[in-house]
Amino acid sequence: MSSLYLKLNSFLSNGKNLYKIFFFLVVFLCVVKLPSLLTSDIQPWDEGMYAARVLSIHENGDFVDQSSHSVGKFYSASHPPLLIWLGYFVTLIFGVNSIALKLIVFILSLLCVLLILLIGKKLFSAEIGFYAALIFCSNIIFEVFSQRFQFDIPYSFFILLSFYLIFLYNDSLELKYLILSGISFGCCLMTKILVGFYIPMILFISFLFIKDKVNYKLKDIIILTAIGIAAALPWHLYMLLEFGSEFTDYFFKFHIYDRAFQGVELNQKSSGAFYHINYLLSIIPYSILAFISLFSDLKNFRNRDWRELFFDIWFITGLIILALFKTKLEAYVLMILLPAGFLIPLYLKRADNGNLITKVFIIFFLFLNIVWFSTESIRPEIKDFVTLN
Repeated sequence: MSSLYLKLNSFLSNGKNLYKIFFFLVVFLCVVKLPSLLTSDIQPWDEGMYAARVLSIHENGDFVDQSSHSVGKFYSASHPPLLIWLGYFVTLIFGVNSIALKLIVFILSLLCVLLILLIGKKLFSAEIGFYAALIFCSNIIFEVFSQRFQFDIPYSFFILLSFYLIFLYNDSLELKYLILSGISFGCCLMTKILVGFYIPMILFISFLFIKDKVNYKLKDIIILTAIGIAAALPWHLYMLLEFGSEFTDYFFKFHIYDRAFQGVELNQKSSGAFYHINYLLSIIPYSILAFISLFSDLKNFRNRDWRELFFDIWFITGLIILALFKTKLEAYVLMILLPAGFLIPLYLKRADNGNLITKVFIIFFLFLNIVWFSTESIRPEIKDFVTLN
């Protein structure tokens, strides 16, 4: 068994095997995911709303603005149309059907896996990239949203792509990588309302702590941000000039302000700020290690490599945003799932060389997480029992 583990470890650690690893993951995911993708229909909400916008372009030619024929007008049409445009071009070739639309997002989910592998190899090792990719694609969030024509996987792809390109820029200082990272940020802005600003936000906050350890500068983050805004500005400016407050009432008020400060559509949760922490622990039985990793990194902040600190800051930033947001949706957990996928194997790598007390500590908290994970279905009953008594 020890020999087999060492061979597996050696194979995963060899960067030359990265694309073999990716090929294995793609084949496995296609085998387990494609049957349900090929047989399931478009979900009426939210998936159906965005499919209706694709259909509207085919029937009405409203390529830039589908609000006149969309579900709830700006309720669904205030979201930028990059995914809608992609859906339109694909369905020009394959016809308007659920399989064509779902496959777009499924392919993007596979590209997310590839980017996680590439980021892991670039910053740490192919082994870390493999385990991070495995964590990303082996949970219910990936299972559901990798097969739905919705914005969550596409915007995750552009976040990962933008960060990967900025890491390439950090090593080479070649301007093309900075420009491409900015374009990826712009594509993220054109995918879902303002969520793309998560990219320069994380870059800026992390830069405050790692600026002496990286090659990119504050001006580079500003350039990246300006490129992204310039790429996304024309559509937003058109909608603002064309519809004024009718557009901004949904774009800013409903989708940003109300979701953040009031909660919408009965998506407020009694667990409040702890909802997404609880949710992460409930869908991944070892995700407690991400929080332990974070605590360990913060305790030894000055001795940590900038690459580890980047993911700590990414994780903390996501946690704070999710805690403050009144609207609680399961898909939002992607904001912390992506960095958690790296924090967990990085911590286990360090702990493997740790003392016995550290390993006992890990096993104890893993046991608690597994119990929490396995009792999800009965926890509401236990809560009701305690409350009623």
